This record gives sequence, C-alpha cells and structure tokens, in this order.
Amino acid sequence: MIHIRRSSNCCRYFGQSGTDFDFTARNPQEAQKLLGELEVQQNQLSKKINKKVMSMFEKYAISSMTCSERYRAEQECKDLLQKKTIIENDKAKIEHVIEELEEKKNEALKKTWIKVNKYE
Repeated sequence: MIHIRRSSNCCRYFGQSGTDFDFTARNPQEAQKLLGELEVQQNQLSKKINKKVMSMFEKYAISSMTCSERYRAEQECKDLLQKKTIIENDKAKIEHVIEELEEKKNEALKKTWIKVNKYE
C-alpha cells in the first residue's frame, strides 16, 4: 500500500485546473501508455549509461553541497583524473612494448624462414 504524505502546498492545488492535481484534464489510459513507453526508454538507456558515474553525479550535485562536501568531491575528482592519467600512460607503455615485441617476433620469423629456405 502506498502512503502519500500530505503537505499544505499540494492540498491547495488538489482539483484545480492547470495543475498536476487536475484529474479531469488527464486521461488515465494515455498516462498508462506514456508510463509504459518511458519505462521501455529507461530500460534501454540503463544499458548504455554508466550507473556508477550517474550515482556519483547525483551524489555530488553542486547545488546541495556544503563546503566540506564540495572539497571532498573536488579531491576525489582530482584523484580520479590522476588515476586516469596514470592508466593512459600505462596503456601507452604497454602498446609500445607490444609493438616492440611484434617487431622482434617478425625479425625472428624472417631469420627462421631464411634458415629454413637455405636448406631446401
């Protein structure tokens, strides 16, 4: 069972035309259809959006932060950027090593091929 808190703000708009509480202007079947379409769209987007990043984004919404929270968020951002830089540098080094190994492998294959073809 759903419990709805009543506040003084929403009660004064209940039933008034032009508000969210105007139930005569809304068609429940259309609203149900729209809800279904939006749920499908949300399900599709949830497969594409990184939920961890979105939660961090929501967690660190600037407008609701205190100074200490903002400082921690900035520090975490700096730490993440440093980690990203380290990972990108490591990736470049690994790619360079892979290229060198490919060259050595090709040279070894050429030498072996030449030796094998000598004896034919």
